[in-house]
Amino acid sequence: MKAALFAAALLTGLTFTSPAGAADATDLPTLEDIHTAAVKAKADAVERVKAANRDPRKEALAAYRSGATPLDQFQPLAEMINNSKDAAMSPYRQAAAQALLARFKVEDANDPFVRKSRAGAGLAILDLMKASSSDTVGLSIVGEVLNAWWRSKVLSDVKFKPTDKFKNRMKAYRKMRSYLQSGEKE
Repeated sequence: MKAALFAAALLTGLTFTSPAGAADATDLPTLEDIHTAAVKAKADAVERVKAANRDPRKEALAAYRSGATPLDQFQPLAEMINNSKDAAMSPYRQAAAQALLARFKVEDANDPFVRKSRAGAGLAILDLMKASSSDTVGLSIVGEVLNAWWRSKVLSDVKFKPTDKFKNRMKAYRKMRSYLQSGEKE
């Protein structure tokens, strides 16, 4: 125990002098001072570890899903979903789509603000319909989101499937973009 306290005192910059060499006994740190310094050093180390382990992407996903972020501020999630080039973003793409779906699931679909926000989010990820066939994650995400929010439109008029050929996906893209830009009006 004494060795640990002495090590903590050394880490915090406290020094010991012998009583014979000390001019005044008040210059010596007390046991409480040493203990306080050790506790503070440990707390600082824990804070540094927490700061190093902080993941702003996960925090953004959790904040949007929980409702801490306003409904119409979906752009960071859309950027995560659309980013197929950055390998570090890959694990967040599906999670961002799930956060969007979960958030809009609890909202009133007939509310004009919700409809406008949902159309904006749809437009933000719509370019994934034009993605290369090799971006299977992006194509499945856009298919999942479109089917969750506008299933009857996607199946009957737009006829989009992630496995379609590029030419057919482009036709579906133009139809869906027109629909969303019109404010979800037929």
